[in-house]
Amino acid sequence: MRPPLSARPRDRSWQFLLDRRLIAFAVCAVLFHRANAAMLPIAAAAVTKRAESEAGLIIAACIVGPQLITALLSPWAGWAAETWGRRPILLLGFSALPIRGILLAFATDPFLIIAIQLFDGLGAAVFGVLFPLIVADVTRDTGHYTTSLGLVGLAVGGGATLSTTLAGLVADDLGVGPAFLSLAGVGLIATALVWTLMPETRVTANA
Repeated sequence: MRPPLSARPRDRSWQFLLDRRLIAFAVCAVLFHRANAAMLPIAAAAVTKRAESEAGLIIAACIVGPQLITALLSPWAGWAAETWGRRPILLLGFSALPIRGILLAFATDPFLIIAIQLFDGLGAAVFGVLFPLIVADVTRDTGHYTTSLGLVGLAVGGGATLSTTLAGLVADDLGVGPAFLSLAGVGLIATALVWTLMPETRVTANA
């Protein structure tokens, strides 16, 4: 017989918020989007200045190209996460951020920017697939999957908002190159935190 509601610990239902794995993933996710969200808008602004009449076509390619890469890599990301674990694949996706930021900081050819932007497809595929998987791993048997997914998603939105705001200020004051380097720095921190703080969350058959 289940105890009455009044006899149950009142704070137990929110214990999942103190899970180190969930906190670590939320922090890494915020930094991922803090580094990622502003890269395309700043690249688009740079392309508009340099490419002139071809700017629209190049910007469209910068948007569509990564989406195609995401569609192609997403099945692989899911398979790899189940085969090798979440952490190494998450680390691979996060590592694309600093590489992309550094390359964009020094790219002057508008068509080269298209190729560099393809790294966005790798990051998007990995994060898009692993976001619900990791939250599901962490909240297994707690009944708080949807709540955790929403809370991490809210934090991600905040990181993306800060990204465009702060990187835009850097671009206005110091230029496009320093803005990309600042985003690459945040991406490097995010990758380092995945390496140092993020544990493996995959539940094995023997667990």
